[in-house]
Amino acid sequence: MRPRDGHQAGFTLIEVVCALAIVAALAAVLLPAVPRQTSRPRLEAYAIEVAALLKADRNDAIRRGLDVTTHLDTLRRTIRSSASGAGGSSPR
Repeated sequence: MRPRDGHQAGFTLIEVVCALAIVAALAAVLLPAVPRQTSRPRLEAYAIEVAALLKADRNDAIRRGLDVTTHLDTLRRTIRSSASGAGGSSPR
């Protein structure tokens, strides 16, 4: 494809190499931070468990007319409800 001024449209080799180098540098920095031990289905199951616990806490608070707290411990990777005492552990 040739525009009217005679120059070709597209990217130069140096532009493509620079873009690939930036993508590679970002991948090198970000990929080690992604845990490889936790599978997607396991994370989805944990998210569903947490959502159910939060919904139960909300319903208890409405029914009782009292404040209900949910404790999230990131160091121990647990979540606990003050209403029912129920809780769970996150995947490792």
